[in-house]
Amino acid sequence: MKICCKCKRELPYECFSKNKNEKDGYHRECKEDVKAYQLANKEYLKSYQQKYQSVYRTENYDKLMGYDAEWRKNNRDKVRSYVAKSNAKNPQRMKDYMKAYNQRKKNKNDQ
Repeated sequence: MKICCKCKRELPYECFSKNKNEKDGYHRECKEDVKAYQLANKEYLKSYQQKYQSVYRTENYDKLMGYDAEWRKNNRDKVRSYVAKSNAKNPQRMKDYMKAYNQRKKNKNDQ
């Protein structure tokens, strides 16, 4: 049993999310209180997350692209199957993309 720091109720450990940074391995607030907070502050949390993500991605662009490239390199089969499925679902889009790609390639060679 553990006491929630917000609602002050004594609840079983199943009512708390795990948190390896706490001494007992569980969050201080119960799942119900966390969910209630998230619902009450949905718009604020959404705007904060969008702002934080855009700043982080801007500041760490090279690092993130390195992770992405490494993942694609290690998971070539997954990438290829995803692309093949996507192309099969959208043949016209692929046709348009290839047409534009070949046009750009032709313009680049003409210069």
